[in-house]
Amino acid sequence: MRPRVIVSNVASMDGRLTLAPGVNLMAGDERWTAMMGDLGDPYARVRATHDPQVLLEGSGSLLNPVGVETVVCTGGGRLGGALLRQDLVDEIDVELLPWAVGGRGTPKLFDAAPLAPGEWPTRLELLSCDVVSQDRVRLRYGVVR
Repeated sequence: MRPRVIVSNVASMDGRLTLAPGVNLMAGDERWTAMMGDLGDPYARVRATHDPQVLLEGSGSLLNPVGVETVVCTGGGRLGGALLRQDLVDEIDVELLPWAVGGRGTPKLFDAAPLAPGEWPTRLELLSCDVVSQDRVRLRYGVVR
């Protein structure tokens, strides 16, 4: 049996994970830091909610699935998109920031190849919706199998 896979991230209202193509938030873009405001440690929230044995940070992450029950992917849109297209995502947990970034090619929650003819989008069911602050919400969706 495979581990439960959860994609968890903080995104702009339009699903963007960064401000523009090639802008790495890990290097500390002051605009994104200001947008996040008092978010605190997002990993603390992930650990408290999902109790993962593994955090996938990017496509270079290594996973030994022995004894792993829950994997949380906090990586970028290409990794999330690859997991989605391979039907490996069980839950999506996203906190939305009150900003719209836009921009062609700006990384999104799920940067994946377009759906093939006859291929259906991933069906979701709302698990919870929490108001985190006056202008931020956290949405959790389960994948309907």
